[in-house]
Amino acid sequence: MKIVFICGSAQPGKDGVGDYVRLLASELILQGNDVVLLALNDAFVSEESKSTQYEEDVHISVIRLPRSLDWKTKGVKVNAFIKSFNPDWVSLQYVPYSFHKKGIPTGFASMLHEIKADVRWHIMFHEIWIGISTVSPFKHKIIGFFQRQVAKRIVKTLQPRLITVSNVLYQLVAESAGIKAKILPLFSNIRKSPPNLEYVKTVYQKLGVPEGQEDKWMLLGIFGTLYPQARLEDLLVDLVKNNPNKEIGFISFGRIGDYGINEIKRLEELFKGKINFVVLGLLSPAEVSTVMQLLSVAISCTPQQHIGKSGVYSALKYHNVKVEVPVNEYLPDYSDRIMPYYKEYVNKPAEEFGVKYIANKYIELLKTL
Repeated sequence: MKIVFICGSAQPGKDGVGDYVRLLASELILQGNDVVLLALNDAFVSEESKSTQYEEDVHISVIRLPRSLDWKTKGVKVNAFIKSFNPDWVSLQYVPYSFHKKGIPTGFASMLHEIKADVRWHIMFHEIWIGISTVSPFKHKIIGFFQRQVAKRIVKTLQPRLITVSNVLYQLVAESAGIKAKILPLFSNIRKSPPNLEYVKTVYQKLGVPEGQEDKWMLLGIFGTLYPQARLEDLLVDLVKNNPNKEIGFISFGRIGDYGINEIKRLEELFKGKINFVVLGLLSPAEVSTVMQLLSVAISCTPQQHIGKSGVYSALKYHNVKVEVPVNEYLPDYSDRIMPYYKEYVNKPAEEFGVKYIANKYIELLKTL
């Protein structure tokens, strides 16, 4: 199968959707598909470029158009490429802010009218419009109104055979606008690697765990940014109380943010003698996988209602880590309908959070249409 993925940017490590597409593309290529990544609004290039990017040992063809290029010219180039490549599917990986800095990409929506190629379209709404609830801020409702109009216009223009979203909240919101979408959850953004035993020793040393005493310790952690709504202090109090026979270590890894750094310092003082803390910072994917395999419990800062859109949550579950999800966003319009799906989602087996499983599910969806 020949597939073109369209997204905003293709700068490795700088654009979450671009990283998602590259990982998915690599798995599809391994399965024998022909895949090209087309980035239409890339702020990291100043002119059109054609190159090869790599995911593990897989070569991925990438075409990048700069943000500075006008949408009419982009439309001509995209139309010509699609006609020459003649794909079975064109998959638009849509995030409003990837195509317009204020999240209202009317120029991009207009450009789509220029694509005359007879092709089957898929749209993945990674983000839906803001201001989705009756309790949303008024400003968000105003912006969200225009974002919703653009999304509906894109759907009307492309007449996609398939529309997907990453979670049931977005499915319900899309449905409210007359957009019928299937759920295609995100997969782990970290591949599972054999533990690096030397790095394991380093982590234990930084935590102050005596050699040979590792089994006496319970390790918990957070991957990425720490937000106030995570209620980390309350969780730690409960863990200390419920595990009186275990020494406890807390690991922060990834980009924790300024608030997170200050909060870890505060908690370190508060739990002195009860919990050992370490901030590892940015790590390689293999090191991240190693740390995840050390954890007994992890904390997610993504609200329960949005959990299907979190690549971090998927990565932890893929590594068989128990994940606490303390954040619960108040959405009176949707919460009751979300919770049954949420309970089923968090209990899925680990392999269903992997890219191979989701890639297979994606191809199965395309083959039915």
